[in-house]
Amino acid sequence: MRFRVLARPRWSWIALAVFLAVLAGLAADIDWRAGRWHATLQQVRFVDHQEKISAADAAVTVTGYLVATIESDVDFFALANEDAAHPSVEASLCDTHQPLGAWPDPLPNEPGPGARPFSYAVLIPMRGRAVDLSKTGENVCVRFRAEALAPLSWVKSRPVVVPIDDMLRLQLVRYEQRGGGVQLALDPGCAPRLCEPHFSPDALKP
Repeated sequence: MRFRVLARPRWSWIALAVFLAVLAGLAADIDWRAGRWHATLQQVRFVDHQEKISAADAAVTVTGYLVATIESDVDFFALANEDAAHPSVEASLCDTHQPLGAWPDPLPNEPGPGARPFSYAVLIPMRGRAVDLSKTGENVCVRFRAEALAPLSWVKSRPVVVPIDDMLRLQLVRYEQRGGGVQLALDPGCAPRLCEPHFSPDALKP
């Protein structure tokens, strides 16, 4: 007895093709959003004493922090404003992905000669609740995002690797051995987010 193989209805093939096309378009959109930040590392240094990091009218004083300078040909604040959001920073260990509790706001710098048009300081504590950078062999990965109600605004940038080389790690180890503290204090004259470039009180209105 022979069995006839029933042909799949044509509409099901069409539906499958449409579904795959939608998936491909979504993947392409996510990839484009991840790549639009164009962020690269310029330098990283360790602050083992109290130092004020200023950006426009905002300022924070840090001790025991890595300061990573990120360059871009894109204005992060203008990019985030397209989605009615603020740019924010996420930092984690590159291999185990443990979060590091970075200061969430990228602080705009004046770009140096020959640098890309936009530059930002990213503040990463050397020690947090779960991670001590002086005791791990991993590098740090920094991502940027501007999550809002806009579709796909949750997509993060591709990671920017902040390498912890031997010299930098030695600084961290020595600081840890002498019991150095990890502190960040916001300038009392500037509330969070209110001193960003081009801030307007209208942005607080619903």
